[in-house]
Amino acid sequence: MHTSAQKKIVKFVILVVLTALMAIISVTALSACGEIRYDYYVLTTADNGDGTLTVTACTVVKDKPIVIPAEHKGKKVVALGDGSKNVFSGCEFSTLIIEAGVKTIGDNACLNWSTLKTLELNEGLERIGAGAFSGCTALKDISVPKSVTGIGEGAFEDTAWYKDQPNGKIIYVGSFLYEFKGNMAPNTVLTADDIEAGTKYISDYAFSDCSGLKNITLPDGLEKIGASAFKGCTSLESIDIPETVNSVGEKAFSGCTSLNSVRIPAAIGDISPAMFYDCCGLNNVDIGDGIRSVGESAFENCVGLTTISLPGTVRSIGAGAFRNCVKLQAVNDAQEVETLGDNAFDNCIALTDCVLSDKTKSVGAGAFDNCVTITEIELPEDAESVGKGAFNNCINVEKITIKRNSEKKVSLSFGSEAFNNCFKLSGVYIDDLTAWCGYVFEDAISNPLFQAGKLYLNGAEAEEIVVPDGVKSIGAYAFVNGGFIKTTLPESLESVGASAFKGCLHLKNGGVAIANVDKWCGIRFDDPEANPLYYGEKLRVGEKDIDEIVIGEDVKSIGAYAFYNCVSLTKITLPKTIDYVGGYAFSGCSNLGEINVALGEQPEEWDGEWNDFCGTEVKGGTKIDWTGEKKIKLTTNTIMAIVVCGILIVVAIVLLVMWAIRKIKKKIRGSQKTEEAKNEVTATEEKSEAEEKKEEAESVKEEEPTKQDGNAEE
Repeated sequence: MHTSAQKKIVKFVILVVLTALMAIISVTALSACGEIRYDYYVLTTADNGDGTLTVTACTVVKDKPIVIPAEHKGKKVVALGDGSKNVFSGCEFSTLIIEAGVKTIGDNACLNWSTLKTLELNEGLERIGAGAFSGCTALKDISVPKSVTGIGEGAFEDTAWYKDQPNGKIIYVGSFLYEFKGNMAPNTVLTADDIEAGTKYISDYAFSDCSGLKNITLPDGLEKIGASAFKGCTSLESIDIPETVNSVGEKAFSGCTSLNSVRIPAAIGDISPAMFYDCCGLNNVDIGDGIRSVGESAFENCVGLTTISLPGTVRSIGAGAFRNCVKLQAVNDAQEVETLGDNAFDNCIALTDCVLSDKTKSVGAGAFDNCVTITEIELPEDAESVGKGAFNNCINVEKITIKRNSEKKVSLSFGSEAFNNCFKLSGVYIDDLTAWCGYVFEDAISNPLFQAGKLYLNGAEAEEIVVPDGVKSIGAYAFVNGGFIKTTLPESLESVGASAFKGCLHLKNGGVAIANVDKWCGIRFDDPEANPLYYGEKLRVGEKDIDEIVIGEDVKSIGAYAFYNCVSLTKITLPKTIDYVGGYAFSGCSNLGEINVALGEQPEEWDGEWNDFCGTEVKGGTKIDWTGEKKIKLTTNTIMAIVVCGILIVVAIVLLVMWAIRKIKKKIRGSQKTEEAKNEVTATEEKSEAEEKKEEAESVKEEEPTKQDGNAEE
């Protein structure tokens, strides 16, 4: 009975939890997806997260006009369809009204809606997506409001309206040049007069693949050219873009292989992605002053382009913008460019000058990959990053200059293999050694010094590297393959990154100079080749070569690799204050014959490999003399023995106390019994005396009457 009641309670609790979860899920779903209910239809909406709604689906009950409202419960309805599906799939009604305020009709929003006959679009609408009304075979009349600035590919394809348009002609809708319908005759030349007056926009794909179009003059007053508008017009030789055009869509002239010249007006602001992609005949580009950026792949594969001038207003060049422009020799006037995207000039094999301005901050990965004609690189003082393989295969680069402004303290990082295969690089020129120590090199080949071998400081070759006072860290690979013969490190130094002095073979000639041995012990070296002693072999304090070292009492630890490969070291004395010695601290000290330690024995905290491979050139190896008193070594067994003994002692004490308590209790009980016995004897004696006295008293009483009788007889 009890078990049955428990089961019912558990089931009830589970039911309550599930109900609560379903309520939470429902609330969440409703918050993301709501409904607008009318008498004859229901609109499903999605919350855009910014206080606006998108209509994503419609359920129709009767054939009545469907109205897409501009607002619902205080939220603006900004879009019909999100581009992922047909909003009116399966609906069979004939009238659609979109209220003023709805801004976008998404791609395929009304795709294949065969019963739609009447369409009312209102002001405020800005874009009609690709295929938005494609397949609406009953739709005969289309009126586009003036507010619309973009119509996607095939927006009205296969409608009754489209079928009624003549073949071999340009067709229009509102102020849009919608498309050239049918096949264009070879060598077609279109003038401004051939285009309907009042045309402001050219739709996406309007002249796409019109291979017969040879020349076109666009009318003044045109404002926008849509995406891929002239894509694949392989015979198009020239085009005059009016100054009134303020926007040109991506891939607008992509694949126009015969296009040889173009002028880009300043009003468009940005050259869109792939705008002239694969225009292999393009050799003359005039870019208006005011253009802000060159988009991704904008001139990619323009193999005929030899020179191009960028106005001072250009701030960024996108990824692959000039990739494979194999005849491009110069990019002129690029004085304000701040950002170069990945592969921006990849495989520009004729480019002679590196396109870097004084304002350049970022050079993308592979930006100048395979630019085999460049001979010199200059990174400006504001440069912050050089991407992976940025100058990969720049096989003729001989010199690189890196400018710094010590007051700005701008950090600089280099991606992996940034200077891979720069075989002719013979010198790296810098003006700030402190800044150089702080650069981030992802690997050895990301440092130009790896290939060059020579570092020039303020124009003079640095045969000795004197790291300035105040420098606390030297980055990984900082001096890799450096050809200098000596290095001096400051007392302020705290850490040196991995392989910082890798390949510095010539350090063997001059060694490593330091100011203070005790400070040296505290430096963290990330690996053996982070320590210049790995190649330097000799340690100097000031100008004096030292072979014996006495570590001061203030030193608590010696870091890993601290004296790695210090061949000149023959003797070292360590104080009793040393708590820790890191791994391989004295490894490779082949002539180290004696280590005196003011301790009784090696502490367990020391790294087990602190003295590996030292004293290899000393007969009998390195002698380690532990001159201090041995400390009691509390091993695990010792600690256990002490604990056991302690427990036994405690047990013995407890038993002894218990025995003593027993004895005392026994003694107390004996005393009590003796006293009781005495009391009993006393009580017995007193009782006997009382009884005797009583008997005497009774015998006296018996004698008195006898005496009285005798007196009476007398």
